[in-house]
Amino acid sequence: MGFQVIVHLWWVILMFAVRGVVVAKVSAAGHECRSTSCSHDGPEIRFPFWIKDKQPDHCGYPGFQVFCDTGKTLLHFEYLANTSLQRTQIIHPYNVSVLGINYATQEIQVDILITNNLKLVSTSTSLPPPLFRKIRHPYYDQNYDGPNTSFFNCSSRAQDSISVMLTSAGGETFPVDCLVDSYPTSFRILNCIKVFNSSLPFYLLEDIEEYYYIDWSIPDCRECEAKGEYCKLMDNITSRSNTTTCVPKGHRWTSIKPVAVIIPVAILIALSLVVLLYFIIKSYRQRKYDQLKIEIPSMKHAIHMLESEECPKMPPNPFKSSNIRSFENELEAIDESE
Repeated sequence: MGFQVIVHLWWVILMFAVRGVVVAKVSAAGHECRSTSCSHDGPEIRFPFWIKDKQPDHCGYPGFQVFCDTGKTLLHFEYLANTSLQRTQIIHPYNVSVLGINYATQEIQVDILITNNLKLVSTSTSLPPPLFRKIRHPYYDQNYDGPNTSFFNCSSRAQDSISVMLTSAGGETFPVDCLVDSYPTSFRILNCIKVFNSSLPFYLLEDIEEYYYIDWSIPDCRECEAKGEYCKLMDNITSRSNTTTCVPKGHRWTSIKPVAVIIPVAILIALSLVVLLYFIIKSYRQRKYDQLKIEIPSMKHAIHMLESEECPKMPPNPFKSSNIRSFENELEAIDESE
C-alpha cells in the first residue's frame, strides 16, 4: 500500500515538473524576443531586427541582425555597384551606426563608419539578394545618389583623392585612388591612369559627419504598423520570403525550438525513472526482510518464550539431593527388618 502511494505521488510530481519546464521555456521565449536596445537612449530593436549574441535568430528576419558595441547599434551593410569592367561589379562592405529606426516607413537613419576595403566580384558569382535598398544622402533627391566614383592607379596621390584597398576577383589586393567622376581631367592625366568607372556614390567613401537613410521592402510590416500591431515571422519559416504575420502589442512570442523543451524534459524523465527504480528496489528488499523476520524469531523473542509459563516444565531430576536422601532411608529400613 505504501509503495503504491509513493509511485502515484512521484508521477504527480513528475507531471507538474514537466509542465513547469514547458511553461518556463515558453515564457523565456516570449521574453527573449521582446523589444530591446543596445543602450537606454539607443533605437528600439524588434522584428525584423534582432541583436546577435543576445537574442536567438528566430526573433528576427534573416540578415537583419545588429550588433551592440559600447552602447552603439551597428548594422553590417554591403553596397553593390556596377563598373565599366566587363561582367564585373564592386562591393563596398562596411558597418553603419544605427541612430533611429522608423518601423512605420521602414527606414533607418544611420551614420556610416568608413572602411577602405572594396572588392571586385564577377557578375556570374551567386550573391544573396540585397536586403536594403540604396543609401540616400539627405542633400540629394531620393532617386539620385550623387556623383559616382572613378578608380585610378596613381604614381603619387592625386589631389582630393581617397586611397582605398581594392581586392580583385582573383583575390589580389592593391591600392587605388578614388576620385569623383566629374573631377577635372587635367589633374588625372598628370600622374594617374584610370582603371575603371563605377556607379558607387562617392560620398560613401568620404569621412564626413553626415547622416544617411536606408530603407527596406522585405519583409513588409507596414500594414501591421498601420494597425498598431507588431510584425513577426510565421512559425517554422526560415527562408527569405515575405512570410510574416501581425500580432498585438504585448503579445508573447510562442515560437520556440522543440529541442529546447525536449532535452530538459528527457533529462527530467530519465532522473525520475532512476529515482523510481531506486524506490522499487528498496521496497522489494524491505518486503523480503520483513518476511525473513516473520519466519525466524529473534533471540529476544526466543528467550521470552523460554521464560514464560507456557514453556514445558523440565522432568524431575532423579539425582536431586532430596530424592537421594529418601532412597537412603528406604535402604536403612530394609536392613533393620532383616
